[in-house]
Amino acid sequence: MYTVIEMNDEMLKRIALVGAIVGLLLTALISGNNTQATLISTIDAVPEGKEIKLTGFVESVSDLGKVMYITIGEQKIEKTNAVLFKSGDVQLIEGQIVTITGTVDSYNGEIQVIGNRIELKK
Repeated sequence: MYTVIEMNDEMLKRIALVGAIVGLLLTALISGNNTQATLISTIDAVPEGKEIKLTGFVESVSDLGKVMYITIGEQKIEKTNAVLFKSGDVQLIEGQIVTITGTVDSYNGEIQVIGNRIELKK
C-alpha cells in the first residue's frame, strides 16, 4: 500500500536547500518596500509613526553636531521640517535636492519627519 522512500543525507540537504530558497523568496515578496513616497503638501494626512520618503530642495539647514535640522520644500510653497540624527559626516547646503526617508512625527503641534536616511539627488 505505501511506497517507502529511503532518504539519505544528500536528499535531505537538497530538500532543505530548496525549502530555504523558497522561504527567502516568499519573504522578499511579502515584505517588499513599504516606504511610501509622499508629497510635502499631503504630509498632514499621514499618520504619525508611518515611514515615508520625501524629495525636495533644501531651504535651510541647522547643523548642531550630531543633529541636523532641515527644512525641505517642493516646487510649490509647501514645506516641512525634518530632523536627522547624524552618524557620519553629512554636508548640506541650501538649494540641494534631497530625498529623506523617515517617520512622521509631531513636535509642538507641527508635523515633522524624523529622518533615518538621506540621499542627495543630482
